[in-house]
Formats: sequence, C-alpha cells, structure tokens
Amino acid sequence: MSKKNKEKRLSLRERAGLLQYFLKTAWREEKQVVLWLFLGRIPRAAVPFVSMVFPKLIIDELLEARRVSVLALWVLLMILAELLLRFMNRYAEMRIDMGMECFSNYMQRSMSAKTMKIEFAKTENPKAMDLYQKAVNGMNESGGINGVLQNLAQIWSALLTTVGVVSIISVLSPILLAASMLVVVVSMLLTAKEVNVSLHYFNLFPKLYRVLDYVLQQLSDFAYGKDIRLYGGMEMVREMGGKSVEDVNSLMLKRANHMQIYNFISSVVNALDHAFIYGYLGVLAIMKRITIGDFTMLMNAAETFAQDCMSQLIASLQILGKDLELLEAYHRFMGYEEEPQEGEALPKEALAAPLFEFRDVSFRYPDTEQDILRHVNLTVMPGEHICVVGENGAGKSTFIKLLCRLYPVTEGDILLNGTSIYTYGMSEYRRLLSVVFQDFKLFSFSIRDNLLLAAGTEELADAGLYEVCGMAGFGERLAQLPKGLDTGLYKNFYEDGVEPSGGEAQKLAIARALCKPAPVVVLDEPTAALDPLAEAEIYEHFQRMSQGRTAVFISHRLSSCQFCDRVVVFAEHGIAESGSHKELVEKPGGIYAAMFRAQAENYR
Repeated sequence: MSKKNKEKRLSLRERAGLLQYFLKTAWREEKQVVLWLFLGRIPRAAVPFVSMVFPKLIIDELLEARRVSVLALWVLLMILAELLLRFMNRYAEMRIDMGMECFSNYMQRSMSAKTMKIEFAKTENPKAMDLYQKAVNGMNESGGINGVLQNLAQIWSALLTTVGVVSIISVLSPILLAASMLVVVVSMLLTAKEVNVSLHYFNLFPKLYRVLDYVLQQLSDFAYGKDIRLYGGMEMVREMGGKSVEDVNSLMLKRANHMQIYNFISSVVNALDHAFIYGYLGVLAIMKRITIGDFTMLMNAAETFAQDCMSQLIASLQILGKDLELLEAYHRFMGYEEEPQEGEALPKEALAAPLFEFRDVSFRYPDTEQDILRHVNLTVMPGEHICVVGENGAGKSTFIKLLCRLYPVTEGDILLNGTSIYTYGMSEYRRLLSVVFQDFKLFSFSIRDNLLLAAGTEELADAGLYEVCGMAGFGERLAQLPKGLDTGLYKNFYEDGVEPSGGEAQKLAIARALCKPAPVVVLDEPTAALDPLAEAEIYEHFQRMSQGRTAVFISHRLSSCQFCDRVVVFAEHGIAESGSHKELVEKPGGIYAAMFRAQAENYR
C-alpha cells in the first residue's frame, strides 16, 4: 500500500472520544451487562495460574519429599480452584450473553430511527448514502457495541493475567521475560500491519456493496418480475450481478493474499519462540538452576505471557483501534443534524386554509452549483387551488419539496400568513400538509391502518373511510375485497395480502391524503397511473372533498388544470406564466397554450 493511497487514520484522541461515546451508550442502555462483563473476567484471568502454580508444586513434591498427604492436598486444591473459577466464569458468561442481546440490534435500530429524523436532504445525498453503507459494513465487521465491549473485556482480562505472569517470570528468569517481550513487539508490529491492510480494504468495499445490494434486490423483488421477463432483462441483471460479485470476490481475494503474508511471518516467529523457551529452560534445568517444577511453571508462564497475555492484550488493543475506525462512520452518521423540531406553535388561524408566499426564492441542491429555482415569487391564497405545470426538470417537484420544508431555501424566504415557515417547529408546520408524492409508498399493513396512519389522533369511522375511498376512485374495488378495510396490502405480513395495481395504489394514496385533517393538500403527479376518465372522475370528487382547503397539484395532463383556480407554469428554473386555464390557453405565443395544443392533438 503506497503512502499516496494510505487512508487517514484516527488519532489516539479521536479513538478515545469514540470509545467514550460507545461506553456511555452501553452504560446508558444496560449498566448490569457492562458490570458483569468486567467483573466476570476476573475468574477467567485467574484460571491460567491454576495450571502454572499447582503442577509445579505437585512435580516438586513427586521428585523430592513425595508426601502422599501433601500431594493429595495440592491435587484437591487444584481441582477445587479450577472448578470454582470455571463455574464463576461460566455463570458470568451466561449473564453476559443474556444481557448482550439488548445490544445485538441496537445500532441498526438506532440508525433506522436516525434515518427518519435527519435532514431530508441527506437521504438524497450520495455522500450520505455511502456513509450509511460504510456504517452498516463497519457494524457488521466490528460487531458493533458488542465487539467494543468484548474487546475491552479481553484487554481487562489480559491485563490482570499479565500482571501475575510478569511477577512470576521476572523473579525466576528475567532473561526469559526479555526474550518474550521481543516476541511480543514483533507480534505487535505484525498485527499493526494486518490492521492497516484490513482498514485499507474496508474503505474500498462500500461502493461495491452498494451496487451488489441493488442488483440482488432487483433480482429478488417480485415487483420487477414483469419488466425483467418482458424485456429479457434477466441476462443483463445477471451479468451486472455477476460482475458485482466478481469485483467483491476479487477484492476479498486481494485482501486475503495480503493478510496471508503476515500470518506466515507470525507462524515462523511463534515457532522460534517455542524453540527458545524449551532450549533455554532445558539448559537451566540441566544446570540445576531451576527445579523441574520451576521448568514446568516457567514454560507455561512464558507461553501464557507471549501467546495469551501480551499477544492478546496488544492484539485486542489494535483490534479495538481498528473496530473504532470501522465504527467511526456510524458515529458520523449518528452525528448528522436532525430536522429541527423546535419552534413556535402554529397560530389557530394557520390551521384554517393559510396564505403562502414565496418571496424571491432561489434554490440549489447541496454540493451543486446550479440553481434549480431562481428568484421565484408566488402567492397562494387561502383555499386557492393551483396547478403547477412545466417541462421535466423545470423545478416543479423541487417547488413542492421547499413548500414541505424537505429542503431549506438557498435564498429568499417562504412565508405563512406573513411569517417565515422556518419560525415554526417542523412537526407543527407539517400538520398543515397532506401530500401525495410521485414516489409515494403504501405500507404492508391493512387498508384501514394505511388510511388511519394519516388521520393521526382524529377518529375516523368505517363509514368515513369508505366514503374517502369512494371519492378517490377506490370504492368499487374495496367493495370486492372480502375483508374490506381489513384487507392486508402486499404479502410481507399477510399470506392473503392484495398486490394493488399502480392505479389502485395511487387511489389509495390519494384517499390516505384526504384522511389527514390538513388545510393544505399537495398532489405531485397524483394520477399518472390512471386513465383520463378515471383522472377526471377523481378530480371532480377531489374538488368537493377539498373545499375550504388550499390545494397544489403538479400534473402533466393539462386537462386537470381546468379544475383549478389558477395555473402556474414553470420554465427555465422559474415561473414563466401564471393565470387561469382560460387566460393561459388563449395567450398568443404562450408556453401553456402550446403545451395544451400539443396534448389536444393526441386526443383527436
């Protein structure tokens, strides 16, 4: 790995900050688990000393005094000590395993909740999407909070054992301690190299996995079945999937080959270490500088020190450092600003049909330089129904996103009854709006639950829900369903769930919007999947249902504009024309008039 391509690593201070963050989170979520994790490691740390001290005592007694009573005592104490320590360790592990379940899905749940709270702009930002994928990969590779806690517990256990082992070796054979330390230093350097390699490849995986996940999702999603079959897309998707799998596997193979070098060197170092320990202690025993019991104890102590204590301690420290690097993306994602909820409460008059004013509004998407909207000025009167039209890319949907406060304006302001909409709390402000987007989503719940989701705290009787569905053009279909409003949508939770067609789904989405007691209704291409007759019927009903409400429509079918009080034409990143359908259709050389004539030709 060249210095040019070397990734920026976290400083010790940054890692310490991350460690503190995860420890605070663990302590807040489950204090007892953290306590058991560290207290439970004390018996485990003591277990190796049973295998070091008692065999020495037994062997020395066998080779010297050979007192049966003493031998029996040492054997009994060894068995009791081993049993007691292992029982305490197993009990602690049982309590830890039970408690650690609470952390198993904590990070995924917290990320999902965060996704629903962060600024909407982040959900459409490729950098944020990559960070989310990197956070997911980091959780999977590190084990999340579980991994951090387990590593800390390993470090604590290794420290306890190390103190005891060093005390034994330093008293009986300082040279052996120095040699073992040398092996530890080499192991530490090798582990550091492995960690660097692991992090290098980790940073290359997110984009590959994002492509692979997308392809696999399309192959497994029944919703794409018709298009794949009718357009012969299987081969193309399979080819893309195959290439994605090859790219991931190729990177994994490179990582494995890279890591294998350090694994081989580590094996050689360990073999040489074993040879030195046996040779050196053997010479001391032959020279009668140590007893056979000392030989056994020192050999076990040296191996425990080099292979278990220090290697485990340093490896755990370096793995903890690596895991914190992997989890840094999670920490950054969780640090994203959330949509501001603070603000003033809406005045009572705003809960009726309010007055909106776009005052010299310009907007460009984050990390871009081109304005989507420039100096837009528009007033929407209380109870007015306006239709927004224009070519693709003219800024119609962006206009709706700004009205819904999904994005803040870049310049200018949007006023509600003369006050900036940013004055009010987010949840308060969105009480005003009932919206159907182009890419609306229905939930895999019952029809009733989907509708009541929008109703909020307002109680809606079945009669009201049936009426709303009828107004949205879904009444006839609903009457055919044996379970009526209790019919489940899709088959995620319901074996007999209904798969609504595109048009049926749009009708349900419109019905859901009408269930929300909001004074402003926004429909972004609400009837794109419907035929012109069904569209006309829905608009006719909708006019009655939305009496007294402010309504904003985006539509490509200009016939729908005849139902509205005013038509607003977007072109070249701003408002080009505004007026009634009759005024604009008769305007010489007008954009709307040309669009209307072009569509009318298609129906002749």
